This record gives sequence, structure tokens and C-alpha cells, in this order.
Amino acid sequence: MPKIWNYLIIKKRWMNMKKYSELIKNYSIKFLIKAFWGEIKRKIWREYIYNSYSQNYEDLILKKYFNLPPAPL
Repeated sequence: MPKIWNYLIIKKRWMNMKKYSELIKNYSIKFLIKAFWGEIKRKIWREYIYNSYSQNYEDLILKKYFNLPPAPL
């Protein structure tokens, strides 16, 4: 998925959250992290893959189709 989509999804969720800002004031940071955990995890994984294994196509295949972690170097 292109980066712009990722940004738009987060922006959309953020706008929805702003809509209910009175409710959100009562929630803790822990809750907000839980709410955004999917995006956070995806972003971290993406950075990890692109920075460490951009040359290693096999690892991408392992992750994408078999949900296995990249092979150790």
C-alpha cells in the first residue's frame, strides 16, 4: 500500500477522534496507543523491512505469504 494511503487512513481516524475530543479527553495515552496500534505496528514493520532487508526479497515473501520473520543475517 502506498505511503499516501497510510497517511490518509491515519488522518481519517484522527479526524474522527477530533470529532469526539470531549470523550477522548477522558482517555489515557494507553488507550490511544491501543486504538492506533495497527498503524504503529505496520509502520514499524515497514521501516524495519525497508531499512534492513530491502535487498532481500526472500524475506519479504516469507513475511507476506507465510507470516514468518525475516531470516537472521
